[in-house]
Amino acid sequence: MNIKYTIEQIKPFVEEFIKIENIEFCGYGDHSEAFCVNNGIIIKFPKNKEASDCLRNEIILLNNIQNIFQIEIPNVIFQNEFKINDDNFIFFGSKKLNGKNMTKEEFLALEKNKLEKAAETIAYFLKTLHSINVNKTNKELVLLHGDFSLNHILFQNEEVSGILDFADSHIGNYEKDFMYLLDDDDPDEFGKEFGEMVLKNYLQ
Repeated sequence: MNIKYTIEQIKPFVEEFIKIENIEFCGYGDHSEAFCVNNGIIIKFPKNKEASDCLRNEIILLNNIQNIFQIEIPNVIFQNEFKINDDNFIFFGSKKLNGKNMTKEEFLALEKNKLEKAAETIAYFLKTLHSINVNKTNKELVLLHGDFSLNHILFQNEEVSGILDFADSHIGNYEKDFMYLLDDDDPDEFGKEFGEMVLKNYLQ
């Protein structure tokens, strides 16, 4: 069963770390509900016990991969645990990244040179992430983002500026991070033509 949080429920947890001037609900994903505090900090609370385990792994990963990318990823400012029916749950706060999401229509309406630049940036990000090889015995297994979809990419001035949500990160074949990039049927994703541009840059 998924947990739904109210602002009043989460306030005491957040106030242990920062003085709250304003707080608002800002969205949800498969694993978490997110709240924005003081217009600059994103707090993620898990929707269930499995989601909490994913957030715990995300925290560890984010702490280990800071400062290696040319674009922004979330950082962990604070974290803590709370109990529900004797089960431990974890939450964390991170700096709100610059940029905004684009719809597929907005994205594909970019000028050709902007799309080419985006393809290069995304390919470089994935190549860098995948080069963090935690499995030395099998070079084909890499560190994956795990949910590399258009809604997890931020844009600023029509350029890729950040990547969100590493909760599904795991070890696997690099091709799994191209699942959404090469999906031509999903109306919310990049479109196969763009995905093939990214793959070409990635394989160079």
